[in-house]
Amino acid sequence: MHLRPLLHSLILLASASACSTTSVDAPPDDRTGCGAASAQQVPFTPAMCVSRAPVVANDAGDAAPTDAAGDSGPIDAGESDAAQVDSGQADAGGKCGLDCASACSPGGGAPGVPILIGCGLTADIAQNRGGYNPGLPANGPIGPGDIIYCAYQGPACGRAPAGLVTPFTADSSDGYLLLSAHLETAAVLAFEHLARDLELHGAPTELVRRALRSADDERRHQAAMEALCARRGLVPLPVVAASYTPRSLETFAADNAIEGCGRETLGALVALHQAEHADTADLRAIMRDIAEDEVQHAELAWDIAAWLAPGLSEAERCRHDRARRDAVAAFHDMTFPGTPFGLPSTDTLRFYAASLAESLTLAA
Repeated sequence: MHLRPLLHSLILLASASACSTTSVDAPPDDRTGCGAASAQQVPFTPAMCVSRAPVVANDAGDAAPTDAAGDSGPIDAGESDAAQVDSGQADAGGKCGLDCASACSPGGGAPGVPILIGCGLTADIAQNRGGYNPGLPANGPIGPGDIIYCAYQGPACGRAPAGLVTPFTADSSDGYLLLSAHLETAAVLAFEHLARDLELHGAPTELVRRALRSADDERRHQAAMEALCARRGLVPLPVVAASYTPRSLETFAADNAIEGCGRETLGALVALHQAEHADTADLRAIMRDIAEDEVQHAELAWDIAAWLAPGLSEAERCRHDRARRDAVAAFHDMTFPGTPFGLPSTDTLRFYAASLAESLTLAA
């Protein structure tokens, strides 16, 4: 499928409209973008504490609460009623495992609403000490005045591997760079897994080659973003994702519809926008190279969908079409952080999401 003419026409239409790119000085608000995690800060209340048991190291070297009998292990959120403490006890020195469901308001995965990926004390997260997994013990006593960070994951632009956990990054240029490098690294895994799925289901050799070539593209993108991070003294974030697991043809096709035909296609459009609007000539050149590759990756997704279609039932194809549209529509209410990298404004992103969803429905 040749997406380039369609994507470039949408860029031109957006440029001709009243939409503008996000200013570097844009005021902060709740923001989620391409894979970005938004966050909410909430004060401690007793209901958020699942246990005040002491924290010890388990066999794996990780911190885990110990129950009254001396057994160590993660405390299930369902035990929160029995293990709940009042704020005075916690303030006196007891350590708690945070119950994210009590502390935060999960998005639940609804279109346009970020998904809760965990929580922790703001001090712990600021010191890079984790706290993203529900039920993890806090690294210090919790009491009145403590602030808890609730981290949410928005839908990712581009192809992401199964089980990818997107870390929280600040709403800043540095945060954007760290997140971009993280997602480029994750995309390498995604395309390697894609190539294995294609081989498993007997895809034409050319599709497999294009998937592997895309993984190489993502390595170059990763290197480019990590170089920009290094200039600012930023250390790349580790990638946490599921290892490869063979998938059925239907599951593979559904994933390709969402990650490839949906998010990856919109990601290519966003990259093209950045290639036009980034603040400096060198940034525009970097984004131009990345955008050209991303368009090819999106076209690969649609070519894979065309190859898969004859092996699917009409009901399956309808489900995949709906999932693809939902994946694009989820970006309608997303916003981007203000950075110099030429990211589209909220209005422009909504225009892209709506126009792309309509255009691809007609083309499918």
